[in-house]
Amino acid sequence: MSFVTSLRRSGGAEIQLIQGADRGTPAWYYLRIDRTLLPILAKRCAEQAENVDLTRFGEVLASGFGDEPPPEVKTRMEALANGEEFEETPNETVFYFVMADDPQGRKFHAYIALMADRAEAFEQWAAHGDFDLKPWGLIVEGGFGKPSAETMVRMQEEYGLETPDLSAIPEDA
Repeated sequence: MSFVTSLRRSGGAEIQLIQGADRGTPAWYYLRIDRTLLPILAKRCAEQAENVDLTRFGEVLASGFGDEPPPEVKTRMEALANGEEFEETPNETVFYFVMADDPQGRKFHAYIALMADRAEAFEQWAAHGDFDLKPWGLIVEGGFGKPSAETMVRMQEEYGLETPDLSAIPEDA
């Protein structure tokens, strides 16, 4: 048994300056990111420091080494952020709740965020039961069995995601 439910679509991209390190060297990145993914990105950066793949969160518009971007890059990114030469991305982030069996037959759940232009292909792929979710988007939360009540509340409070009614799924799932 498995199901995939679209939880929410969101719109609106913004440009963020991300400063950190790449293999110990100071680095900066301008990232076009859907606003709804900002809290997830902040959490991942706090947890994983150098090991965050920014391309899973949005489009890297410019990057380089050093503590600060060069002035000409800052000026160009500010112009983009203020709407000059910048078209609001037509893409949105779509959130899904997935409950399925892994290859060993264990039930798992996941909340996943992916770009809306991939949603139809994701739904078709998911209907076949192959649930390696990582290539599709960003797994916001996941684990074996049903999500706990605490997880469902947190998903609602932090991301506005309503978990579907799981009462038809046996408790040992």
